[in-house]
Amino acid sequence: MPVHKVTRDDTLFTIAKQHGFRNWRAIYEHPSNESLRKQRPDPMILAPGDAVFIPDKEPSEFNNATGRTHRFRLHAPKCLLSVYLQDETGAPYAACKYELTVAGQTLQGVTSPTGLVSHEVADDVAEAELTLWTNPEDPTETAQWTLRIGALDPIDTMTGVQARLHNLGYLEGEVTGAMNEETRVALRDFQRSLGHDPTGELDGETRRALANASNAS
Repeated sequence: MPVHKVTRDDTLFTIAKQHGFRNWRAIYEHPSNESLRKQRPDPMILAPGDAVFIPDKEPSEFNNATGRTHRFRLHAPKCLLSVYLQDETGAPYAACKYELTVAGQTLQGVTSPTGLVSHEVADDVAEAELTLWTNPEDPTETAQWTLRIGALDPIDTMTGVQARLHNLGYLEGEVTGAMNEETRVALRDFQRSLGHDPTGELDGETRRALANASNAS
């Protein structure tokens, strides 16, 4: 049974497609990937170096009458891209117009009361461009982001910690994967926002709070 070593920007969507599976669950839920499920309970967040066992593909069986024409329809796999947008005070960008450009297609809409932008996109999309009109009363005020889909590392990695601090607006520097003074300053600011002692140290409580804040923001 082959093993796929996860590389940067790999997701279960891309891994499944690479190995000829239409549904990533056939891989993730296979008994041989029990240790992976324990280590990565969120199947959409993998780390470079993770080992994913690729099971043998098994044909699907259908019972149909002979002498007739039967039509089978395959649904193209999709993934859900969801982003919560907030200003520097943590208030959501609610009821703001946006444009999301994915694979040459521009999707338009208005953010939810919680600042949510959510769309189904193709499973092999790696990047999207998001433009937000931040002030409904002034069409000249905009913000733009490049979204790297599936690029977030797990919270137990330094790159995952730094990426979350960056996404939440605490870290302005690059995601290096190494603890540095910029990361410590960002951790102190994040800890202050929680009312915690701003030690700048990455303890378990801070790591859990960062993961929860990222999931809700």
